[in-house]
Amino acid sequence: METRTELFAFFGFALLLFVASLGFYLTKTVQTNPPISGQYELEDCKSLVYNEEASMNILFFSSEEEAVEYSSYLLQASPFNENPESFNFYYIGPDNYKPDCEIYKGAAVLCYDQEIIRKAASCPHDYIVVIDRQPLNIRSSAYLNVMSLNSRHSLTVFLHEFGHAGFNFAEEYKTDGRIPRGSENCKSSCEGFEGETDGCFQECSKDSYYRSIQNGVMRTLSTSDYGLFNSNLIREVIRSKKPVKGLTGAVVSEDNSCENRHKNHLCSLTRMGAVVSEDNSCENQNYFLLKAQYLDGKIVVISKSIEPGCAPSSSNFESDFSYRVFAEDETLIFEDSRNLNIFTDVQQDGTEEIEGETYSVLEEGEIFFITSPYSESASKIEIIEETTGAETQETLQNLGGEVACHL
Repeated sequence: METRTELFAFFGFALLLFVASLGFYLTKTVQTNPPISGQYELEDCKSLVYNEEASMNILFFSSEEEAVEYSSYLLQASPFNENPESFNFYYIGPDNYKPDCEIYKGAAVLCYDQEIIRKAASCPHDYIVVIDRQPLNIRSSAYLNVMSLNSRHSLTVFLHEFGHAGFNFAEEYKTDGRIPRGSENCKSSCEGFEGETDGCFQECSKDSYYRSIQNGVMRTLSTSDYGLFNSNLIREVIRSKKPVKGLTGAVVSEDNSCENRHKNHLCSLTRMGAVVSEDNSCENQNYFLLKAQYLDGKIVVISKSIEPGCAPSSSNFESDFSYRVFAEDETLIFEDSRNLNIFTDVQQDGTEEIEGETYSVLEEGEIFFITSPYSESASKIEIIEETTGAETQETLQNLGGEVACHL
């Protein structure tokens, strides 16, 4: 009888131990898997060229041929040809996903909405380039980190829009539009240019501002030249990019590298169409996505979620708004800042200068999106509108969805 009692006690203890272990495992699973707000499907991400994790990631929504054409052109242009290893290129083809672009204000192609932000998360991406064929008179555009290029325009339009999206450049033709906060290529006087220039020329977005090159690519699409001063600004931005491990994607294997890259910076582009390896997959990452709008002098968050995929890295420019993600103990996890301008540009046949308009989202009230890499310890996000100092705080805890338990 005692033996039977001891046996029941033993099995009872073993059962309790199993239940406790299972509970611990499930709790651990819940803590380490973020509650994805929706089952959003990522696309196949294809790599054109990979250099290193610290490189700028440029993602094309285009055919393979177009992605190669525009990538090759960028790497042949100065000053990008000096540091081809500073860029990684990816693409998502139209057979997988074709962005739904709008004609903004009836004048410019603009491919920016929640859908493209989510699809872009399929690849490491700091900048998004959408190639879209429109009538010649429809302008190309740049908004935040998205460049919407009319394929009917010359390839120099890529350099122009990248000047806006990647390096915070203002228009150097006359628009009477606002000069982006923190922009360095337009100065209120010639004395403002510190360093080597091609000269000092009146008219840079506004009549009263000056540019450092008479006819650079930020003024005309008839050239690929940024000018001495602007090229040095680009070099500074490229040098300032630091690796942030795990935020923009893991490493692609060494067979995607190319020997003697400096001598032949296009060699890697011959290895087209390779699907990004599982280790480099954005399926293993998540990010916070906030939908926002500027209303009554303040940035208002309309919705927020945790999404699957990669988030872009920080821009590091003085901008219209900044945001910081904090842990519960006020430890800073991530910070970024962005300008809220929509640049629209076209150069008509037979003309020597770009024409277009710059729209301020602060005035237009357009929807925009804020992203940050997911962190389990993230507690809140603080968003500051830099002109007024108005601050918005939002919790990043308990954002919808259920966590699947893996047994």
